[in-house]
Amino acid sequence: MATERAVLIRYQVNGKGFVGSGLRVRDRFVLTADHCAQGTGHQVQLLNGSRYEATVHVRSGSAEVDLAVLALGKDAPTMEGLGAARVDRAVADSIRGCQALGFPRWRRNQEGNRILAQVDGAVPTGEGLRPDSGGAEAELLELKGTGPSVREHPTSPGELVQGSPWGGMSGAAVVVNDLVLGVVRSHNLAAGSGSLTVTPLSALTALPDLIRDPFVDALGLPDPAVWPVLPDRVAELSRAVLRVRDATDHPPRVMDVDAGVFGARKARTDLDLHGDPYYPYVTREVDEQIRDALDRRVDGSDMRMLLLVGEAMAGKSRTGAHTLQAHPVLQGQPLLIPRTSPALHQVTDLIAELIARQRSTTTDGSAQGAVLWLDDLNEYFAWLTEDLATTTWRAIPNLTVVATIRRGELATLQGDSDMRATWEFLNNKNQVEKIPIESEWSTSDQAALTDAPDWVRTAVAEGTPLGELLGSARELLAKLENAAAPMRALVEVVVDWQRTGIPDVITEAQALELWAAYLPRRDAA
Repeated sequence: MATERAVLIRYQVNGKGFVGSGLRVRDRFVLTADHCAQGTGHQVQLLNGSRYEATVHVRSGSAEVDLAVLALGKDAPTMEGLGAARVDRAVADSIRGCQALGFPRWRRNQEGNRILAQVDGAVPTGEGLRPDSGGAEAELLELKGTGPSVREHPTSPGELVQGSPWGGMSGAAVVVNDLVLGVVRSHNLAAGSGSLTVTPLSALTALPDLIRDPFVDALGLPDPAVWPVLPDRVAELSRAVLRVRDATDHPPRVMDVDAGVFGARKARTDLDLHGDPYYPYVTREVDEQIRDALDRRVDGSDMRMLLLVGEAMAGKSRTGAHTLQAHPVLQGQPLLIPRTSPALHQVTDLIAELIARQRSTTTDGSAQGAVLWLDDLNEYFAWLTEDLATTTWRAIPNLTVVATIRRGELATLQGDSDMRATWEFLNNKNQVEKIPIESEWSTSDQAALTDAPDWVRTAVAEGTPLGELLGSARELLAKLENAAAPMRALVEVVVDWQRTGIPDVITEAQALELWAAYLPRRDAA
């Protein structure tokens, strides 16, 4: 959260001066507590020292829903909007990573002027619920602050009055990942030191429409009913398990990702790429076979793993990506691309959360499903068990599992006694459906290469895979053969790093550390 969002609010009540905190949430609007909007003469001071007169845009007028919005004049700078979130109070959990920026009485400089305090902490979802509340939207939250500043200046039960150490913190918004949860209020019913009581922003739904609507409009938010719900178990599991996530840390939709996410390689740049860095997809006869297989997964008649098998650069990843993204049902489903790590088993937990969330949003309790993509399946062998793939995943409704593997990697399993079970599983037609992606293109396939240069069509007709041509594979290998020892060593380091299945890109420091071991002894010296 940008610190420039925090503001110090000064105002008068019956001729007496008061201070509070607020947060610039959108445009020239400041979110604060309702009691900080009482009185007159409101003035807002930014962190850069500039001061602006403020008017009360809307107040809740409610002691229960202690929320208000101030509006700065047109001479004040604007801010990008923040989102908002609701708290799931049906399950005891904690929303970690919360922050509140404010100006409590205890935080001053040598001149006695208030300076910004940052409270980091968590919001326990079950704390503060009252049996007699009837599930009211205004049930208060508790921000459990951590750090030395909180320990040295404990909050006290009762009102957060101006004379208390935390006086002036009222109106500070509690934010997590740029989502506003609520606002610190005047009445601190704290359960022990370090707690600040918070009015949830979702309490706006308890207000009459004439009051709630100006709040929602000023904050630039959709209807509270569609706000994200925290804790977001899907986001937590996605961060732990997935290689690729969307802006909300959820799995992206199949249609929304770049072909490179599936493992496709960008094409050489000395061709007319027609605006597609991977070269426009060229349909082949095998596409129809894959589409039919995907249709069977969607209608539930075949839930086996679908495995695309072929040589390196035969187009396995690109073909799989294209057919999935073109499928009318699967293109809109969440795409799960797991990290190659022991956390692979958590994919099941993530899918369960996704399915449960999907069912909660449909009237008939149905689930949309998900697509699990395992490019270079051999990278997952260390953590992929037959029980996981055949029993757990196949039991999940509407889960489509698609994988790719090089034919050579598949062949090596046969002679590896330690991988015998994996070999038998992948060759069990009751568990896995294999579709070959051939390197050589049929006459029918070649007929689709109408927009390709003559030399590309000729090379494909002679048996060179299109992927190999687009990737400049032979040219690069020739250059590598004749490269100087330092360059060759660097390339080999990067290639070996990729082959390990480590999901993170090798850093410059790591490459330099490993590079020397790849140099011939005379060059390393």
